[in-house]
Amino acid sequence: MTPSNVVRGARSREPGVTPEQLAADFGGHPFTLSTRMRRADTYEGATP
Repeated sequence: MTPSNVVRGARSREPGVTPEQLAADFGGHPFTLSTRMRRADTYEGATP
């Protein structure tokens, strides 16, 4: 799965789904997921 698909999936998650559950669903580590989310936010201009 590409990083953009992972970020898109994480952003559209159901309420109450933890990062650990998402990472397991995508076959990755929670830290990797959070890093990809931060990078996407920075790239899209949401955070400096």
